[in-house]
Amino acid sequence: MFVAPLNTDLLLSEAQKEDLYLKLVEQVNKDFNLANESLDFDVSIAPIDLKVRLHDKIYQLIQYKFAEYLNLLYII
Repeated sequence: MFVAPLNTDLLLSEAQKEDLYLKLVEQVNKDFNLANESLDFDVSIAPIDLKVRLHDKIYQLIQYKFAEYLNLLYII
């Protein structure tokens, strides 16, 4: 049975253990490209950097481009 991680850091470390982190980065890149938002993560980005940059980008979308944020949510 799957037990959900308590926070994002644990989730990202679990993804790395199961070799899913690369696929996660690729999917995030694909989703942002489909939403026409300029965000392209290198596949070698550290999990903490991914978390920080995603947080910043989503915050900016909510604050300044809410329609684009909703579009991203629809795509995801």
